[in-house]
Amino acid sequence: VETLYDEEKRLGQISTVFTILAILLSCWGLLGLVSYVAEQKKKEIGIRKVLGASIHSVVRLSTTDFIKLVGIAFLIASPIAYYFMQRWLEDFTYRIDIQWWVFLLAGGFAVAITVLTVGFQSIKSAMANPVKSLRTEWNRLIINQKTNIMFKNYLKIAWRNLLKNKGFTFINIVGLSI
Repeated sequence: VETLYDEEKRLGQISTVFTILAILLSCWGLLGLVSYVAEQKKKEIGIRKVLGASIHSVVRLSTTDFIKLVGIAFLIASPIAYYFMQRWLEDFTYRIDIQWWVFLLAGGFAVAITVLTVGFQSIKSAMANPVKSLRTEWNRLIINQKTNIMFKNYLKIAWRNLLKNKGFTFINIVGLSI
């Protein structure tokens, strides 16, 4: 009987490794996205701080948007995951039903990871000196004119490469969405 489940055990081990890898990559990508958004909103955060906003309100402002995105992703992914798990469990003689709390626990875990990742970067940007961020914004406007031309050229090259390698582009987009 044990030999019948060797393949399932191996599948479980492989799934565990790739799940951990996917969670780490997602956190890394989320941290990069949060850093980018914080850099883009540096002026807004500086103005809010000068006008008397607390660190808590700035952090809440930043995390709310990301929590909404995670919630939408959870609502999309839960029915799909339920369907495929039910199909997989149909092959077993002794099977169990998937309980609703499993999905709620997974969603809570995703929100907790999001709050920790986004909260860390939000606190860091909220505690920055607002005068410094507003002063450097003027210098950045001058530099942005030169950077804007380089960025447009970069986007043109990226778009050409995406159109040239449609197969790889499709695989990357599907992989990132999973």
